[in-house]
Amino acid sequence: NISTVRKERVFDSEPTEEEKLIIQKRVMLQQLQFQEYEKKDFYRKLDKITGLYNFLNEEEVKAALEDSNQDEEQVILNLTQQDYLPKIRRLIALKYAGPEVEVYMSNEQKEAYEKLATKRKNYIKKITSQDAKTRCYTYSRLRLDDALNQLKSDDPMKAFEGWSEARIKAYKMIEANPNTYYYRFNAPGENKEMPKLVQMVNGVSFL
Repeated sequence: NISTVRKERVFDSEPTEEEKLIIQKRVMLQQLQFQEYEKKDFYRKLDKITGLYNFLNEEEVKAALEDSNQDEEQVILNLTQQDYLPKIRRLIALKYAGPEVEVYMSNEQKEAYEKLATKRKNYIKKITSQDAKTRCYTYSRLRLDDALNQLKSDDPMKAFEGWSEARIKAYKMIEANPNTYYYRFNAPGENKEMPKLVQMVNGVSFL
């Protein structure tokens, strides 16, 4: 244990050599504790990011965090952009070899990365909208499942053929507000002549 320095009147006298040594030891201890915290925090962020992008190495994650003000959520979103990883790799290469170096991805690497970036982008959208999905689950899930089944059984191009701008907008909001869509339109793929059996009870539609 390191002793503490206590003075009733701090500015009345200079600290003794012994007190200076105690203060120095305490400052060093705090610095070590903070370094340990930073180390643990980095590896926590590293695990989170590489859990989604397992092809990244430690240095690439570190550079991405530095570029994103140590915000791992921002790094995850940035990596959905196809030009972000080449940018990070270029920064790392420039650090070691000077400004003349250019970093390129092969066509195969670029194609694989673009596919993964698209997949991760869709995943991020999915997990960030979970709250909205939960709120409307009770009465929208069955109707959405019906619509998806119809899309699987019919030609998707025909299912959406001739849609108006208003219908497309309503369909985009189908999970947050299903009544807005189903009160005015049929389900995707449903025959246009099929009647809409819609009853409104306290603002909720029963289809």
